[in-house]
Amino acid sequence: MVEDGENVTVELEVANEREERRTGLMHRESLANDTGMVFVYESAQPVSFWMKNTLIPLDMIFVGPDRTVLNVQHASPQPNATSGELKTYPSDGEAKYVVELPRGFANRTGVGSGTKLVFEGAPPTVESDG
Repeated sequence: MVEDGENVTVELEVANEREERRTGLMHRESLANDTGMVFVYESAQPVSFWMKNTLIPLDMIFVGPDRTVLNVQHASPQPNATSGELKTYPSDGEAKYVVELPRGFANRTGVGSGTKLVFEGAPPTVESDG
C-alpha cells in the first residue's frame, strides 16, 4: 500500500471464491500485524460487511476498481449478538476489493480515503465459482 509516496507492505490472503468470501476471517483468534485478507469481487459494487463469528477487531478498507480507498470502517467483535443484531459496515461507493487488517492499521499508517493501493504482481482476480 502506498500513502504519499511511502510504501507500507502487508501480506494478504486472497478471498476470491464465493466460499472464501463468505468465511473470511471468521473464528480466527489472532492476526499478525501487517497481515490480513483481501476480498475480491467480479465487478465493483456497493458492499457491506459484518463481524459474524469474527473474534478480532478489524479495519475494513473498501477499495474501488482503480485501487483507490473509498473509506475505512473500524469494526469490533460482537460475540453475543445474533445475526439480526450485528452492526453492518458499508462501502462509500462501489468496491472491487475489501482489505481486512488488524484494527488500528489504518490510523497507524495513514491509510484512508484517497490512498492508492498497489498489489505486488497482478491485482487479485475472481476465481470461477463454478
